Amino acid sequence: MKTKVLFVIYFISAVIYSQELNINKIELSNVYKNINSKSFDLSEDDEKGPYLLLRLQITNNSNKSICLSPSKSQIKILFTYNGKVYENINYEHLLQEIDNINLKPNESFYYIIYDYLLVGTDLLMENKFNYIVETLRILPTLKVQYKELEHDLDILSDKIDNVILLDEDLIHYGEDL
Repeated sequence: MKTKVLFVIYFISAVIYSQELNINKIELSNVYKNINSKSFDLSEDDEKGPYLLLRLQITNNSNKSICLSPSKSQIKILFTYNGKVYENINYEHLLQEIDNINLKPNESFYYIIYDYLLVGTDLLMENKFNYIVETLRILPTLKVQYKELEHDLDILSDKIDNVILLDEDLIHYGEDL
């Protein structure tokens, strides 16, 4: 009987405090630069590796309103590469200026974060301009974590809806081979 009561209490608390974080869209650039192209002009950003713009959505799937405190949150980009877990928290996110967001049941909040994916990792190499393999291995493992320590709230994304490559050189990759 105790087991059934504990299960019911756990199930009710899971329903009441259920939030979902989705990656609606990833826009990727700077994955590949054709340094042999006549039009190649090296910029400082070219050596920082793949650049991500993530369009995210937090949804309140519970039956009561919740209050998020983005200015007191930490947002991480997490991924696995060759069995090693990487965390990217080296950036400022735009939500740091928002103190509170009230979400009613089934309401969503949309926001954008962006950063160079490999900066601060051992995967970024000097004078390397082709990160196609690394990016293709990282994307299926990529997650975003939204965490508020004060409210004991920790939400991890569970799906990616759309990936868009904005890299002109990558679109034309292989044409000169």
